[in-house]
Amino acid sequence: GMSVLGAGLWSILTSLPQPLMAIAAYSCASAFVHIQPAGLGFAAGAMLWVAWLELGKDAIEACGATTALSIAVVAGAIMWQAHDLFDEEGESRDQLVRLWAAARALMAGNSTGGN
Repeated sequence: GMSVLGAGLWSILTSLPQPLMAIAAYSCASAFVHIQPAGLGFAAGAMLWVAWLELGKDAIEACGATTALSIAVVAGAIMWQAHDLFDEEGESRDQLVRLWAAARALMAGNSTGGN
C-alpha cells in the first residue's frame, strides 16, 4: 500500500542516521582496539558454526555426504592456495591464472554430472 515515491523517500529518511552513527563508531573504535582480536575470533567462530552445522547439514541433505565433503575439501584447498598466492609479495599472475583454470575445470566437471 505505498507509492514508489513514498517508499523511496522513506528509504532515504531511514538511512540518514547511518553516516552519523558511522562517525560515532569510528571515534569509539580506538577505545576497543585491545579487544578486537577477541571480537574477530568470536565472529569467526560464529561463521564456522553456521557454515558447518547449518549449511553443511543442508548440503549433505541436498547432494549427499560424499559430494558435499568433496566439494568442501576442494573449495578449502582452492581458498588456501589463493590465500598463499595473495599473502606472498611479488607472486606472479600465472599462479592465479592456473588456480582459476583448475577451479573452472572442476566446476565444468561437476556441471556435466560428474562427481
